Amino acid sequence: MTEALLWGLLSFGLACSLSFLALHRPRHWMRPEAFNASGWIVISALWYIRSIILLIVRGGPRPYTSWVDATVAIGMLAVVDALLALRLLSWWRYTRRHPDPGVQ
Repeated sequence: MTEALLWGLLSFGLACSLSFLALHRPRHWMRPEAFNASGWIVISALWYIRSIILLIVRGGPRPYTSWVDATVAIGMLAVVDALLALRLLSWWRYTRRHPDPGVQ
């Protein structure tokens, strides 16, 4: 049960972060706004990729010491996933309200 939940949350988070990075195309990558919008997402995508690789290499999640340990670990992952999903949804809403003037 915990392994399936872990796989689901890691896959969902990676999909959200990679979707945002695929959609976000700033004109000026070196501006602080572009770093703010994409930098944290790149860090989280790399963290998700690392976690998935470790899960594959180790053959599953490490055993949790107690139900509290499992709840905190899975809960923190769920919160990060929710924040990434919120970032992706807010980006979609922003692009609908503010279309790129350079695209005809």
